[in-house]
Amino acid sequence: LGLVGSEMCIRDSIITGFPGPIILALLLNELRSRHYKNTLQVIYTFPNFLSWVIVGGLMTTIFAGEGVINSLIRASGGQTYGFLTDKSLIRPLLYATSIWKGTGWSAILYLAGIAGISPELYEAAEVDGANRFQCIRHITIPGLMPTYMVMLLMAIAGMLSNGMEQYLVFENPQNSATIEVLDLYVYHSGIKSGLIPLSTVVGVFKSLIGVLLLFGANGISKGVRGESII
Repeated sequence: LGLVGSEMCIRDSIITGFPGPIILALLLNELRSRHYKNTLQVIYTFPNFLSWVIVGGLMTTIFAGEGVINSLIRASGGQTYGFLTDKSLIRPLLYATSIWKGTGWSAILYLAGIAGISPELYEAAEVDGANRFQCIRHITIPGLMPTYMVMLLMAIAGMLSNGMEQYLVFENPQNSATIEVLDLYVYHSGIKSGLIPLSTVVGVFKSLIGVLLLFGANGISKGVRGESII
């Protein structure tokens, strides 16, 4: 089908989801100032509520040919870069915006998992002389494994359904072949080209693969951990 960017969809859904949110949740959990912690949570979570149209406009203002970055480079006499057109630069930019937008929200889910760990475990570890790092390593991280497995399972099941909003916003004639993922291909073939039967087949096939990946990942989890997630 010529889905040049389908591997980008797979890498984006897995790589950008881990381990950034876990590290962020662990760092936020170690803050003792509740006010400072809540303020940081709001700051990190806020990008999740911005639409991709707003994010795309913001990134265009910053990284376009006449954007802020290239204007500063041009003013200093340097060589400008096609951040939004060069295929070697557009992918890192898409990864970075995806991480920036989603990491804070995912971290909240891990913070909820940390909150579910019994405080008695930490008290017992402190009595035994464990420091904060040892508590994280032997209590917090193992306690996050159920949450992590659920999040990983969801990421694996949905790695072919990465959505088209981000890619549609950043798409232009120079990078369309590079960033075309399945959902964007379905949109182009079904809505723009009128190939409704083809786009329907691709959509159904994508859903079936997602279900197979879901049960496959669950089977691996059951075999490795001895515990089924679904």
